[in-house]
Amino acid sequence: MGCVCSTIRRRPVPIHHPPGGRAIQRARGDVGNPRQVQGAARCTGGMRPEAHRQGGVEIVRPMRSPAHAANPARRPAQFAGVLLAAMLLAGCGEDAQIRPGATTEVAAAEIRQPEATATQTATDGKAAQAATGEKAAEAKKDTKEETAAQRVADFRAMAGRRGEQERPPVPVAVTTIAVGAVEDFYRGATNLTAAEEAVVVARTRGVVQALFAEEGDVVQAGQRLAQLETERLELEVARSRTQLANLGAAFERAQRLHESRMISPTEYDNARFAFHTERTNLQLREYELREAAIRATIDGVITRRLVKVGFSLSESEPAFEMKRLDTIEAELNVPERETGRIQAGQLAHVAVDALPDSEFDGKVLRVAPEVDPTSGTFRVTVTVDNADGRLRPGMFGRVAIRVDRHEDALLTPLDAVVVFRDQSSLFIVHEGLAERREVTTGYVSEGNIEILEGASAGELVVMTGQEGLRDGARVRIVEG
Repeated sequence: MGCVCSTIRRRPVPIHHPPGGRAIQRARGDVGNPRQVQGAARCTGGMRPEAHRQGGVEIVRPMRSPAHAANPARRPAQFAGVLLAAMLLAGCGEDAQIRPGATTEVAAAEIRQPEATATQTATDGKAAQAATGEKAAEAKKDTKEETAAQRVADFRAMAGRRGEQERPPVPVAVTTIAVGAVEDFYRGATNLTAAEEAVVVARTRGVVQALFAEEGDVVQAGQRLAQLETERLELEVARSRTQLANLGAAFERAQRLHESRMISPTEYDNARFAFHTERTNLQLREYELREAAIRATIDGVITRRLVKVGFSLSESEPAFEMKRLDTIEAELNVPERETGRIQAGQLAHVAVDALPDSEFDGKVLRVAPEVDPTSGTFRVTVTVDNADGRLRPGMFGRVAIRVDRHEDALLTPLDAVVVFRDQSSLFIVHEGLAERREVTTGYVSEGNIEILEGASAGELVVMTGQEGLRDGARVRIVEG
């Protein structure tokens, strides 16, 4: 039989500390010498131990005496006795070389001394082995971790596939990833305005005698809209013509006399000035007579009539407002970050709430050359043909300017895209299984979204029924 320490390492005798006190545990059939148990009892203060079985293990518990409970200083010595009894139970009495008559404290110390020496030797050997294998352990550490992680992942995947196979197929509607063109638009909203506006004013003073146009009438440039009274102007024109004739005759006579040197140059100049002045007055009266008829200045629609019959108008007073409606414009204040994307001539579309089923084509007419420093925007004007007159100034319109176009793009319905944590995904159906695949998306146009990466043309993608669908789930294709 070997030494105490070697015996302890080969066949340890665990010492438990149950709530009722210290105890010596031995396996059933491991120790058959009842004297060893009695010796343990003597080492624990001469009290007979109580033994009972718990879970197939025999628990030997010494009885506590009142003196033991009242004297805590004896507890270390009693513990040494328990340790000695454990060594006796392990069959190490001879190798321990305990002196006869030694106290439990001395016996425990004699047992611990060779044990400490052996423990130190074992510790040195283990340290040398640890130093030798340290580098190898570090080299294998990452490989072991990766292998363990891979095994866990494989196990989870296998368990997931097994669970999916047990679930019934999920009914889904699918569509095919198509190839087509997709466009990008800048979108804005504004009120529509007429391409051209005009205010018709009275070019001479007078009283409104008649009206020839009402609000909403479509008129042509030069068409008469109202007439002022002309009786006074006609009389002034007649008088001016008579006066001009008399002054003309006087000027001719002064001219002949001036050639014969019969009048002074001053008299000749006075006659000539009077004639030319009256001729200018006649031209002014004739102009006022012509302008007594108020006429349209542009082709368009009468949007406001500002006068009535009997109104007295002074020169330059507004009489009508007109707008040209065959062309409608929409002015947008566009953020300066869009400066490089919008140019004159780009195609545009205009939609209005009043005509929900119609969309009108147009183009960018003008782009302001500067940015408003106050708002940080620049003005963009879109023109739309309105030959049928359905669009009217003041309507609220939504404008879309096409700024880019991709040909041969991969397209799928927008509803097919599932977004989770800011990552877009598609469920691709292959051989009855749904594969969740992360994709990179591009432009959105007319209910479709462009797929830049992650899918291929012709693949089946789930567009209905993907709510709650999991990667690897079995699916059953139904009519959408």
